[in-house]
Amino acid sequence: DEPTARAQFERAIRMRRRDFGDRDPEIGRAWAGLAELELVLGNHDTGVDAATKAYGLVETSGRPVDLAESEFLLARCLMAGGGPAERESARRLADAASQRYAEAGPSWRAHVEAIATWRRTADDKPRR
Repeated sequence: DEPTARAQFERAIRMRRRDFGDRDPEIGRAWAGLAELELVLGNHDTGVDAATKAYGLVETSGRPVDLAESEFLLARCLMAGGGPAERESARRLADAASQRYAEAGPSWRAHVEAIATWRRTADDKPRR
């Protein structure tokens, strides 16, 4: 259930910080999981906050495909309930993620296509 999942992500963040410091990549994964949960639940502000934290950790230390994944997650969170400025940022992040996946090679083509599909439909979806 949602409260249990949220509590597990938050516990993982606390434990990894305690044991490995604030820049541990696993903390970014936990923030990303929390962001995905909040996105599904329609909690826009909390999702954006968690996705932003995940992006910040991956931005400086991640592989290009990890960064692409983080960019697309943040894009989806921003688009889900944001105003015009957030939605424009979401489009830019999604485009950057698509480019990174494309540069990573043909095995990432499905990700490029998923982002393209999302871009075509994202503006049509009602905001939460």
